[in-house]
Amino acid sequence: MPEIRGRYCNWIGLALLLWSMLPAVAMSAVIRADEDHLTLWVAASLLFEPDSSALKSDALRQQPLEAVLHLLKRRRALVAQITVFTDNIGGATANQSFSAARAKALCSALSAAGIRAARLSAHGGGAVEAISSNDTPEGRQENRRVEIRLAPATGP
Repeated sequence: MPEIRGRYCNWIGLALLLWSMLPAVAMSAVIRADEDHLTLWVAASLLFEPDSSALKSDALRQQPLEAVLHLLKRRRALVAQITVFTDNIGGATANQSFSAARAKALCSALSAAGIRAARLSAHGGGAVEAISSNDTPEGRQENRRVEIRLAPATGP
């Protein structure tokens, strides 16, 4: 079941809608909701070629990304911030550049699939904000992730 925090009922509805679209990959995606945004974490290995910023040919058809794309098409008032994180192998500058290239590639693919580029932002997170220990292969795998943060658009 998704972890839902906060009191903003609209986000709870969006979280449940997104979660209902992900039954086959419930173990590879984490959804978190609070008052201001909804966040989906996806393993980078699901979307990207190994050691590359190139998306896998079926990335947009992978259930987590397909569900996000569907949600962005249905809810045009949402914007998405894409942040890609790496493990700590390699230098900080290289990890930052690599994660930024991956984030830009994902934003480009979503834009090509019909989401206005103005609703998307790409950020490279590098190796900061590790969610697991980088001392084990399993921990490094968990740290290599894509974070898709959905929020209402602000401004005109």
